[in-house]
Amino acid sequence: MRNLFIIIAALVMAGFAPFNGARAQGDVVIDLAVDHVDITTGFNGAHLSLFGVQSEPGDIAITIKGPRRKMVVRQKKKILGVWMNRKGMEFESVPIYYDYALSKPETEIAPEDVRRANYLGADTLRFASKDEKKFDAPVVKGFQDALIRNKQAARLFPTEAQPITYIDDKFFRTTLYLPSNVPTGLYTIETHLLKNGKVQDVRTTELKVAQVGRSAAIYNFAHSWAFTYGFLCVCFAMGVGWLSNAIRRRLSS
Repeated sequence: MRNLFIIIAALVMAGFAPFNGARAQGDVVIDLAVDHVDITTGFNGAHLSLFGVQSEPGDIAITIKGPRRKMVVRQKKKILGVWMNRKGMEFESVPIYYDYALSKPETEIAPEDVRRANYLGADTLRFASKDEKKFDAPVVKGFQDALIRNKQAARLFPTEAQPITYIDDKFFRTTLYLPSNVPTGLYTIETHLLKNGKVQDVRTTELKVAQVGRSAAIYNFAHSWAFTYGFLCVCFAMGVGWLSNAIRRRLSS
C-alpha cells in the first residue's frame, strides 16, 4: 500500500509541477518505500526501493553510504613459507556500506572529476589516512584499492551500478539491496540531478538500519556484557561437545 501511495503522490507532483513552482531548474523530489530496515534473528537481506520525480530533464545518480568507521588494511608477505602481516595502513571515516545507481553508464553521465567529487562509483572513493606520508602515492592507492576489493568481496561495496528505471519522462525508481551482513546505523542517501555532465541539484534522505526483537537483545547483551557473553558461549560450546560425546558413547555401547 505504501508503494502505491508513493507512486500516486509522485505522479500528482509531476502533473502539478507547472503550477506549484516545482519546475525550478534542477528540482528533484525523492521518497523511500520504507525509511527503516529492521534486522531480526532470521534477517537475510532486504531490497530498498526509492522513487523520485524530476521537474527538469537530466540524468539521475543515487548513492547510499552507511555509518563511517576506521579500518585497517594489512599487506601480507610470505616469509620462510609462512604468510605474515607486513605493511599496514589505517583509513579514517570509511563507509561500512556503499552502493549507487545511475540512469545511464558512468562514462556518459558525467566527467571523471564530477563523478569523483560526488562519489559516483566505487572507483571514485578515496579515504584519508594518517599513514599516507609514510608511503609513496602508488603504495597508498594500492592499499585503497585493496580496501575496496575486500568490501566488494563482503558484498558491502558494489562492482557495478544499479539501474534506474523511468516509468515516464519525470518519474523514476530504483532498487538497492542491503545484504544480510549490513551493519546497523544511520545511512545517507543522496540523489543527484545532472545536466550536461554537471550537478544541478542534490537531495538527501536518511535510512535507519537497526536490530529489533531477540536479535537486538542478544546484540545489546553481547556489547554491554562482553566477558559474560563470551563465558556463556564457551560454556555452551563445552556443554554441546560433552552432550554429543555422551550420545555417541551410548549409541556405540
